[in-house]
Amino acid sequence: MIIVSLPYLVTEVLDLDAALANRLYGFAEGALAAGGLAGGIGAGVFANRLTIQKSGNLIIACAVCVFPIGFSLMLFSSGLVNYIVMTVCCFIVMVFSTVFTVQIMSFVQAETPRNLI
Repeated sequence: MIIVSLPYLVTEVLDLDAALANRLYGFAEGALAAGGLAGGIGAGVFANRLTIQKSGNLIIACAVCVFPIGFSLMLFSSGLVNYIVMTVCCFIVMVFSTVFTVQIMSFVQAETPRNLI
């Protein structure tokens, strides 16, 4: 959803100059990449505290982080304010989703029988 909607929202929906919108979209993509890196580091740092039974909370956290984007687009007319809210929320979504992905992949690998690895 973010990969498809983010370029459209930044370049078409927000009231920004075309050149500025394209530059800001590049920064937003960088924030997504940084969120992925931060999530990977966080998965390693918090590996002992993460359990598979609570992994659903990470998906819920991702969903909750999308709400501020919608509220911002409804309430604020400033393109820059909406851009900042979207970028921060997308960064946080990437952190949580990367931690979830690493956790689930580790679980699947640990549960897979040796002869199938």
